[in-house]
Amino acid sequence: MTCVANLAQFRLLNHLVGWDADKLEGLEGVYTATGVQLKALGDAGHSIDESTLSSFIPPSRLAKTCGICEWHLVTPCPPQSRLLVRDACEPCWTEPQPGAIGVLQCARAVAVSPQRIAITDIGANCIHFFTERGRRQLGQVAFSQPGAIAYASWREWLVVDEQAGVLRRLDMTGVDLGAFSAPLPTDKPNTIDRLAIDETCCVWLAVKQHDGRYQLWRAKQHDSEFKQATLSELRAAFKPNSLTLVSDHGFCFREENSDNSQNCGPCFSWYGRTLQAPPTVTVAPLFVAQGQLLSFAIDSGIPRCAWHRVRLDAEMPSGTTVAIAVSTNEEPIPSAQGVAEGEWVDFAAGIPHPVDWQESILNSDDFLIQQPPGRYLFLRLRLTGDGFQTPNIQRIRLDFPRQTSLNQLPFVYRD
Repeated sequence: MTCVANLAQFRLLNHLVGWDADKLEGLEGVYTATGVQLKALGDAGHSIDESTLSSFIPPSRLAKTCGICEWHLVTPCPPQSRLLVRDACEPCWTEPQPGAIGVLQCARAVAVSPQRIAITDIGANCIHFFTERGRRQLGQVAFSQPGAIAYASWREWLVVDEQAGVLRRLDMTGVDLGAFSAPLPTDKPNTIDRLAIDETCCVWLAVKQHDGRYQLWRAKQHDSEFKQATLSELRAAFKPNSLTLVSDHGFCFREENSDNSQNCGPCFSWYGRTLQAPPTVTVAPLFVAQGQLLSFAIDSGIPRCAWHRVRLDAEMPSGTTVAIAVSTNEEPIPSAQGVAEGEWVDFAAGIPHPVDWQESILNSDDFLIQQPPGRYLFLRLRLTGDGFQTPNIQRIRLDFPRQTSLNQLPFVYRD
């Protein structure tokens, strides 16, 4: 039961009901559940460069703890490998005490589960298990020539067995559960540089080619073979991490600690030492810098409708912006008055005059429409990014007609 004279209505813009897009420039995703985002750049085929791959699947020597900004690194050999930890509170790499000190011989890869850390060691031909942050060793299991390793959400470890040429399944304590259902897609298992499992329990392999680039392969838990995957499929399966650059000499994180008295990072060598200058490698951007959506006239069905509110469900990573503008009119196709302006001069201006647009605060996900009454609403969505991350707009909700607490009063009191 309600006391409101006119029941509130709304229009949704999403991939299910459509985005009513008249102009779509520099954007994609109008037909996917992930939502509208900046258009992807680069090779959309089956070959990908090191830094682009690393921004979604880290190198096997690096592993990120779920849910918090904590990274683990196993250093190369010689000398003897070490396990290092870095988080937001300790921007420098530190070695847990007593942890793995003096235990590792020649570590190859590290993986992290919610309770423990697993490290493959080709020098000792075994897999080591440690508690959280590596403070205590839980044990080790013999394993000849172990390669890349990853934790699977169904509580198993997946390890590349480079001697047998198969992907091996282990339980959480290291007991062998047999080979993975799909055979490896390469006859050179030592070229499988990294391994990851996405949220849909799909297993991903990155195979390093002779030119230094990577081929991507993926398979579900019970599939009979791995199938080649594209860069766009990789972007849909994994969220970008904070790695911006990876080379043979080291790696860089996106965040910077300019006020850090310890003077650490954001670039490090594979031994955990701060690099004063980033490694020399050219990093291609992943996305265009700007994108715009202009809608058709969205019909309320109410003459002189007082539009009420705009709400959106969106992910807006640091370094990206989302700006929404609206304008109302009584005509579905009014006379075009839009003109190009500022940094958006190369994009379509839209029908409404520039002064008729009501612009939201940047990255606002909820604002009131303060426009003259009009049956039709025009919407403009503008996204910007730093080239490596993009906003994702899952849906936009437009509420109408305007509803206020005044509507709760009897008519005799409203005047």
